[in-house]
Amino acid sequence: GSDTREAVWLTPKKSTAVIALGNSSNVPIRATAQFSDGEAEEIEIQEGATKFIRRPARHHDAESIKLTTDGPAGSLRVAGFILADDHGFTSSIRFHDTKKIVQPNLYATNLTLKNANPRIVLKNASDVDLSARPRFFTAAGEQDNPVELPAMTLQPHQIVNLDLRALTQAAASRPDLDSVSVQVLNSGAPGSLIGAAYSKEGSSQLTYDVPLRDSGKYRNGTGSYPWRIDEDYSTVVAVTNVGNQPARFQVEIRYPGGPYSIKARELAIGETATFDLRQMRDEQQPDRTGKTLPLTLDQGQFHWSLAPTRGEPRIVGRAEVVSRSGRVASSYSCPVCCPDSGPYGGFDPSAYGLNVDGFVYTNAHGDYYDCYFNYYQGSLSFYQMWTYDTSIATVNGGELNGIAVGDTEVAGLYNYWYWSNDGMDCYVQYDTGGDNAPVDVGSSPDHVRVISDVQGTPASCPSTGLNVRLVTLQIVDINNHDVTGFVSVSESLSNISTNTCGNGQPSGSTCFPADQGGQFTDQMVVSQNVCNSGINRNSGCGYTLISNWSWCSVFSGVNRSIWTYSGETRSNLIKVDGSSTSIPIGTYLYGSGGPPTP
Repeated sequence: GSDTREAVWLTPKKSTAVIALGNSSNVPIRATAQFSDGEAEEIEIQEGATKFIRRPARHHDAESIKLTTDGPAGSLRVAGFILADDHGFTSSIRFHDTKKIVQPNLYATNLTLKNANPRIVLKNASDVDLSARPRFFTAAGEQDNPVELPAMTLQPHQIVNLDLRALTQAAASRPDLDSVSVQVLNSGAPGSLIGAAYSKEGSSQLTYDVPLRDSGKYRNGTGSYPWRIDEDYSTVVAVTNVGNQPARFQVEIRYPGGPYSIKARELAIGETATFDLRQMRDEQQPDRTGKTLPLTLDQGQFHWSLAPTRGEPRIVGRAEVVSRSGRVASSYSCPVCCPDSGPYGGFDPSAYGLNVDGFVYTNAHGDYYDCYFNYYQGSLSFYQMWTYDTSIATVNGGELNGIAVGDTEVAGLYNYWYWSNDGMDCYVQYDTGGDNAPVDVGSSPDHVRVISDVQGTPASCPSTGLNVRLVTLQIVDINNHDVTGFVSVSESLSNISTNTCGNGQPSGSTCFPADQGGQFTDQMVVSQNVCNSGINRNSGCGYTLISNWSWCSVFSGVNRSIWTYSGETRSNLIKVDGSSTSIPIGTYLYGSGGPPTP
């Protein structure tokens, strides 16, 4: 930090600004406080001590303070609060280190407009005129009809309470403006414009403190926020791209038994991503691996970071924690020391099998580590992919296509970055990683054959009982060779022929995956003396047949209704991933000679 801090804040009637000045050094320091009305105060602060300034509201709408110190750089620590006598307005005072600001504009995310009264104050902290132009974006960013206020000129050290009536009027008829991100363009130098933003909820009268600041150094492209959703607490995290190019970021929610990882996402210019922790938990929204937040989970840490992006990406974020019953409205925008480094990884799975004329999608994973050397698994994207023998297989956009029987490899290149920290800011280095994975292309599936057919003992007629039959099937090519590679099998039955009660239209099932040789097992459970019109899905990857037979030979009935004799018509089909055709089981299981030998 430098030797200077500045802040501007609203001054509601009957309110008091309380400013705490702390000396973090081991020597006494002197601080000078200069207020916008010209008053000044000299404050001596002993090593490790804290002094308070209490400033009752005057007759103007807003006030500011400039603090300078003669102590070591960064020794003055400062925090402030606005406290109304009737509790009608309570908020933070946020200080700007105007000598360390890296660019001139101001940004904020998740300023609530729905059923709320927004307030924004700006101050020209410089000695020359400047022009400020406020803009307000929906979640979609620049591409979605932002609301722009006229540019205004601020004279040196002038404070302006923005007229936001045009914004609130637009929000009254546009639900996409219920919550907005803020951009204030500044013609002056970095540090010349400071500001504060608030939103006061109409029903509860809670005041939401919304940090309005510059994009900051690269270490601000991160966030680690506490969150809680116990009792009536809510936590909503907003992450906004405030740069002049698309930018990528990723999220890891940390908790005992976690983590919950969200795949890297790209934000357009001005776009905002919002995460409602209670909604994510209650709706059981899956992360990139399919994991969901435990329904009993009510607190943790929300960690986000810039993900590898060429250029100069700029993202800001904050968490808003609210309890209306407890009258709590807290804002967290704490960065960590540097963005996360990575990803380092490759293909996942590490080998692929498919068929001629078939296809399979590749996937990948990558490991990241943050600046405290916490490692976690994230996502990885190849920017270039190819196969070494295009006569065997090709790859396009992550999709492997089988061309001919044989073996080859798929290869890919990806970008990663890593960060260093000199105690002042973070510095990035880019590099390229790569990985290979074997690809086995087999012949196309042509038909299904029986590997084994195990029947249970029929129940004695006319009692009611269940009889289990397991039939293990295998997908083979036209030469009866096994289909290699893991395959997904889906079955559908419709218009089952005679001896089913009501000739129903049963649902299909999916068996995923079959084993390396394309084998899977159907389980059929047959019940006597129960009339039902269908075959239902069964957890054993098969079907449950419930029928009322007119004779006691249950398995005779099964043979006729499930696995038909030659010449009977049925529509039992098997589809194999990567195959453009369906395989009619009935055609192959039984011919005129009866059941085949396993």
